This record gives sequence, structure tokens and C-alpha cells, in this order.
Amino acid sequence: MFSTIMSCKLYKFVFKVAKPVILIFCLAVSLPALATGGTDSPSITLHITHKQYSAMLGQTDYAFPDEVALPLADFIIGDKNPPVSVQVVWTDSCTPLNGTTGLNIRAQGIKDLKEIADSLQIPDESALIHSTRLWFTVNKSAQPMTPKQQYECDLLGSQSWSNSFNKKPVTRLILSFDTEKSACSISTLGSLRLPPVSTNNKRSFAELPVTVTCNNFDSPPNVYLTLKGGQGSNGDSLYDDSNVMMEALYNETGQRWKADGEMKYEVGEVDSVKTITPIISSALKERAHAGQYSTSATITLDVE
Repeated sequence: MFSTIMSCKLYKFVFKVAKPVILIFCLAVSLPALATGGTDSPSITLHITHKQYSAMLGQTDYAFPDEVALPLADFIIGDKNPPVSVQVVWTDSCTPLNGTTGLNIRAQGIKDLKEIADSLQIPDESALIHSTRLWFTVNKSAQPMTPKQQYECDLLGSQSWSNSFNKKPVTRLILSFDTEKSACSISTLGSLRLPPVSTNNKRSFAELPVTVTCNNFDSPPNVYLTLKGGQGSNGDSLYDDSNVMMEALYNETGQRWKADGEMKYEVGEVDSVKTITPIISSALKERAHAGQYSTSATITLDVE
């Protein structure tokens, strides 16, 4: 955090042929905010995806796949000379936040061990972060599930010497669940007719508007599309023979969107409706025969 200090000096200049002129020079300086050493416990928010939620629901001691860095309160050291130790224990259950109901949750995990209580050695202030694996027990309660699911799991700390504290939260782990998978859909034209090509105009282009609509989410989903060519596709272009080639492009830059069913067209976050406009191109080859050429393709939507 930075604070801004502005110092201003006022100068007055008097000229014989002019009215007095007042010039004000101001200098703004940003300085780090002074740490005052608080007594509050820090918190970290762990976002649980719908896939993770589905995997842990109804499980006992579900192993969360990622290690979590828990920030620890600076009052553990306080005015004591490090190194210091602190006894820590997870609360029996996590507390619902912001009117949440629907789940019973218990957390555990200290020093990468599946345990509820242990002691931590803090050699200095730089060690006030404890990285560990975590395990969760998640079950549905008798209360109805609210749309928003947030819970606080507290790691309590105790010290027994002077200036001690007893079972005081030293870190607050906030769990935020995506309990329902985002519902997204796409729509586009049923068919797209490209302008004709000829020996005088060997390439033609047409935009293919694709509209993505998403709803039923806690946070906007990250959406991408893939393109799969049909008959006549070589997995790179949409259609390719001895006469003509048709391909999809990301935009006017000409970068190809491969029709292999794997290359992603990044739509980005969709909080309601978003329309993208990839370009379909056709190119006439040398000694091509006149005719009408067509192909089909499939666009697939996926959410991360």
C-alpha cells in the first residue's frame, strides 16, 4: 500500500510592467504506508471449481489437488524475538458466510500431513506463510442450498508464554464454491455463401458471426471454441482440392484457425452475451475448373 504526500510551495514574482504573478509548484511523492502491526488474522480465498466441488461432495478427507499457501498473522511473533513456535488447530467445522446454507465442511492439513493439530516453528517474519496440502470433508446439510456458497475455515493458534493468546485465528481460509456448471450456448448462421472467385479475383472473404451466451454462474466462465472440418477437410483447412481451398481465419490478420477440432479460438470471459466474427476465406488455385464447391464444419464450445 502506498500513501501520497503532496508538498506545495508558493512563489510571488513582481515585474515592473506586469501585475504580480503567483506561481505554485507542487511535488507529489508516493511513500510506502507504514506497517502498524495489526491484531487481525489474514485471509486467503480458495476458489473451488464446479469440477472440484463435484469430486469432493460426499467425500471424507478429499485431498485438494493443489498446495495452498496460508498467510499467518504477524501477532504470532509480535514483540517476541524469533524463532517462535505456535500450536495450531483447525476448527471442527467451517462457518457459512453471507447467508450461505447447504453444506457441512471440515478442513484439515498441516505441514503436508492429514492432521487437525500440530505446532509450527516460525524462524522469522519471512516465514509467516505456511504452505501445505489440505483435505476437506464436504456433505450436504439438511438446509437448502443457496446460490452462493462461501465458508470460512479458521486455523486457531495458541502460545503459552507472556503476551500469549489462546485459540485465536491465525489464518482464515475462505472457500468459494462454483456449485453449478455454467450454462453456455452458441448460435451462428445455418449456411454461409462466399463471394465468387475468378482468375481476376482469386480470393474472397465472408464473416461468420458466432454468438456465445452464458448464464447460471458465480463468476463469468472462460469460453473457447474449436473447429472440426467435414468432408474435404485435411484437418488444417476447411476444404482443399485441386481447384479451391477454403479456410477459417481468426480475423483480418490472416491467422488460420485450424479445422482439426483442437486449436482453440479464445472467446474469453462471457458474462452474458458475446459475438465473435471469424472469417471464412476461399482461394482459387491455378488451372482450376469452374464449379460450385461446398463443405461443412462443426464448431464446439467448451468452458474452462
